[in-house]
Amino acid sequence: MKSVMMQLCVYVLGLSSCVLHTVMYLKLFGWVAALVIIAGVWLLMGNARAYKDAEDLLAKGRYEEAVERFEALGSYRDAPERVKQASYDNAMAYYEDGAYDDAIAWFEKAGDYSDAAEQKNRSIYARGDQLFAQGAYEEAEAYFGRLGDALETYGVLHFATLEDARDTIVEKALSG
Repeated sequence: MKSVMMQLCVYVLGLSSCVLHTVMYLKLFGWVAALVIIAGVWLLMGNARAYKDAEDLLAKGRYEEAVERFEALGSYRDAPERVKQASYDNAMAYYEDGAYDDAIAWFEKAGDYSDAAEQKNRSIYARGDQLFAQGAYEEAEAYFGRLGDALETYGVLHFATLEDARDTIVEKALSG
């Protein structure tokens, strides 16, 4: 009888040891899962805070800083679209200030946002027109050349036809 009791104790103790190990592993797994959840929540809260900061910069007209912040957020929410929006707004500010080269660069960064391509062409034309007015005819022609067929859209602003625009540029370049 004593040996059966001993065998029963060894069996129970062995089973208890197995249960004890299982409980320890479950507790460890629980701690790891909790840490992963906490890290995920912290990351999401950090992204939400950074997104709000970027929106605030955009609202204040600090477009380049907003672009940097939205870019840092990667694909969080609509950050890629907000990068384009902030780039477009920045380009418009440069355009309004007459800084056409900067406007062109920022409209390029805005990509397919709103009418960025059209505004980029307007900026290219405006820069060419600015150079033309300063007597830098070859540089102006280079800008006008970047417009290709779109030059006809803008050329009518100052010239009767596209040919008149080109003839005037050539005449001014040859005379001065």
